[in-house]
Amino acid sequence: ADLLVGHSMGVQVGLEFALLYPEKVASMILFNGTYGHALQTGLQPLVKLPYVGGIICNVILWLLERGHESILETLRKCLEPVIGAAFAVISYLFGSKELRRVWGKDYMLKVWNGYLGGICSNSKSMKAFLQGFQVLDAHSTGHLLYQLGHPTLLIAGIWDIFTPAYNMSVMRRQMGNARLVVDVFSSHFTVLEHPELAMAETTRFLCQELQSFKRLGTFDFKKVV
Repeated sequence: ADLLVGHSMGVQVGLEFALLYPEKVASMILFNGTYGHALQTGLQPLVKLPYVGGIICNVILWLLERGHESILETLRKCLEPVIGAAFAVISYLFGSKELRRVWGKDYMLKVWNGYLGGICSNSKSMKAFLQGFQVLDAHSTGHLLYQLGHPTLLIAGIWDIFTPAYNMSVMRRQMGNARLVVDVFSSHFTVLEHPELAMAETTRFLCQELQSFKRLGTFDFKKVV
């Protein structure tokens, strides 16, 4: 039996794969992601606001059409000191004690730089990144989630500004055998911000919950215990 794991953009990719090749997937663990139309809820962590998604889409379209990708790199450089201070506070308040010991007190800033730093290093890579977001926003599996009966663990961070937790609440309601864990001490990187919770829930899912499901068909699973 094959386990499908996805994070962030990988959640949409994973859901699409499970719909196209359901027989190849026995269970799923999905972290910090959404089912589709990613830009429509971006920068709105607690509640979806009117017009914000449209504004984000139009700004990205303007940047790509008029060749202003370098503006984001300039903005990143200007905000670098602010971001550094913010992530130092986040690491202190919400970061993992064990990861701070292994990787240093500024490990969350290192994660951020690794996640976005290289992407913003030149206009070519930024353009490709923005085009990827456009594809994610055009894509959705929302109308097909009800088909996915695969046992699924969903883990979301309540402070996630990229893919807010309420997107996974929709997934939980429509996917018959999904369980949602919302972490109040993490954002988009729950595995790195609160690995103790992420690993405990993953272990519980793999070692206990999966044993209670029996596969009946391509999409169908039944809880037997």
